[in-house]
This record gives sequence, structure tokens and C-alpha cells, in this order.
Amino acid sequence: MSPAEALAIAASLYLAPPPVLEVQPEEMPAYAFRPGAEVTQAMRDYVVEHVKAVYDRDERRIIVTPGLPGDGLVHEMVHYLQDVTGAQAECFRALERDAYQVQDQYRASLGLPPWLDAMTVAHLSSCHDPE
Repeated sequence: MSPAEALAIAASLYLAPPPVLEVQPEEMPAYAFRPGAEVTQAMRDYVVEHVKAVYDRDERRIIVTPGLPGDGLVHEMVHYLQDVTGAQAECFRALERDAYQVQDQYRASLGLPPWLDAMTVAHLSSCHDPE
């Protein structure tokens, strides 16, 4: 069974409505940050260039931009499943570990390399701010 099939089965077994899928025609910096988060210009620039989808927990929706690869949608579905199942983590960013792991398993099933290297994933999912 592929990771994508396992994800679909897990989603179907949980009796929550599926997330809303919304296409945002342009970049999405406003959606990519939690309310009240301190955001630098460098962070905004990174989001505009690299972030193609986000999961909005408040509305239980996945917001995507045109051209999002399928593995990006798999990543956001992990966040949806974390939300509806009440997954807990040391901090909000730590939830990224599982999402990147499932995303990379999906990519591997397609013969693609990991989306990010292990060091970048560790940094993005760290609960500690860099010094």
C-alpha cells in the first residue's frame, strides 16, 4: 500500500468531513503565518517564493496556489488529519515532521527524491528559535 493510499484510508476511517480545498490565484503570505506571529521580511519573501499551500486550522481548509505538486497536497492533508485527530506536539512547528515524512514517502513511491534534506526539516520543525 502506498503512503497516499494509507492517507486516504486514514481520512476515510475518521468520520470528519473532508477539508475544503480553496485555490488562491496568487501567492499567499497572509495565510502562511499564525495570527500574532512575528514575521520578518525574509520570512515573507521565502513564503512568496516557496509556499504553495497551507492548511487553515480555523476554517479546516487547504489553500493552494495553481501548479501545486501532488506531494504538497499530501503534506497539507497530514496537517488536516493532525487537526481532526487532535494530534499533540511539543510546539506547533513540530507538527511539520510528520507532514514532511509522509510527503517524502509519497515522493519516494513516485521515484522522486525527498522534498527537503533532513537538516532543513529538522530546522523547520524545531521548537527552538535559532540563536
